[in-house]
Amino acid sequence: AAEQPVPAGGTVAAIAPLGGTPAQREDGGGSHESSFTRLRNRSKIIATAFQIITMLPFVLDIQFPDVFRAFLSLFAWLNFSWIQLLPMECLDSDWGFEHTLVVSTLAPLAVALLGAALWGVHRCTTALADRARLDAAYTELGLIFTFLIFPGVSTVIFSTYAQDTIFETDDLDSCGDGNRCETYMRADYSIEVGSDTWRLCIAWASTMVIVYPVGIPALYLVLLWRSLPRINPRRLGDEVTTEHELARMRARDTSIRSIRFLFDAYRPGCWWFELSELFRRLLLTGLLLLFFEGGLLQILVGLLVATLFLLPLSYAVPYLHHVEQNLAAS
Repeated sequence: AAEQPVPAGGTVAAIAPLGGTPAQREDGGGSHESSFTRLRNRSKIIATAFQIITMLPFVLDIQFPDVFRAFLSLFAWLNFSWIQLLPMECLDSDWGFEHTLVVSTLAPLAVALLGAALWGVHRCTTALADRARLDAAYTELGLIFTFLIFPGVSTVIFSTYAQDTIFETDDLDSCGDGNRCETYMRADYSIEVGSDTWRLCIAWASTMVIVYPVGIPALYLVLLWRSLPRINPRRLGDEVTTEHELARMRARDTSIRSIRFLFDAYRPGCWWFELSELFRRLLLTGLLLLFFEGGLLQILVGLLVATLFLLPLSYAVPYLHHVEQNLAAS
C-alpha cells in the first residue's frame, strides 16, 4: 500500500504512525487538535506509570537507593503529593500524620471549589454562543485534575489503616505469654492503635474513602454510562461496523467533548478501559498497603496484580493507536 502523505501543517502528526487503523489516519490526522490529543494520550500513559512508581517508596517497606529516591521525587508532582515532599516536621514540630491526612484530602477539594468559582465567573463574562465550549473545557480540566490526584490521595487515605506491631521480645512474634506488644499506625509511630488520635484518623479516612477511592471511579462510570450510545455508536443499532466509522462518528459528536479525556485514547468498544486503569492504579498504590505490609509477599502481590492487568490490555487491545498500545504494554 502507498504511504500516506503528511497533510500540510501536520508536523507533529508526522511522528504518529501511518500504519494504524483507518480511524487513526482519517480522524483529523493532520489537525492541531488531533496532534494535541495524541500527545496528551501518550503523556497520560507515561504519567500513569510514574504515578505508580513514585508511590513505591511510600507503599513498600524497602530502602531504595538515595539516587533512585531523588529521581522519583522529580515526578512526585504527578501525584500532587507535595505534602509528602515538604519538611513539615521541621516547619512545625507538632505536625503528624493526622495533619497530613486532613490537608491531603481537603486541599484537592479546595482547589476544586476554586476552579468552580473561576468557571462561574468566566461563564458570566462569556457570550452565550461560547458557553458550551467553555463548559467542556472546564469539565475536561476537572477530569484531568481527578486523574492526577487519585493515586496519591488514595494512598494517604489507605495508609491510615496500615499498622505495625512491636513486640517486647524480638524472638517471639505473638502477644501474650509474657510478651508485651504494642500496635502503632505504620505511617506515624507516634499514633498508637486505639488512641483518640487513631480513632479520629480512622473516622476521617473512612469518610474520605467515599469521596476519593470510591467517588472518583463512580463519577467516571456515571459520565461514561450516560453517554455510552455516543461514545460507542454501535449501540444505536446503525449499520456501523468498522472502527474507522465508529471513531469518526464519535469524534464529530460535540455533546461528549467535555468527557473525551476518559475515552478518546480507546476504541469505542473499549469505553470501559479507563475504569480498569483507575482500578489498577488503586490496587498498585493505596490498596497494596493493606496486603502483607512490609513483607516479600506484598511485593509478590504487586507483581501478580501488574501481570493480571496485562490480560485485558493484551486481549482487548483497547487503544486506537498501536504506538499507545505498545507504550501502555511496556
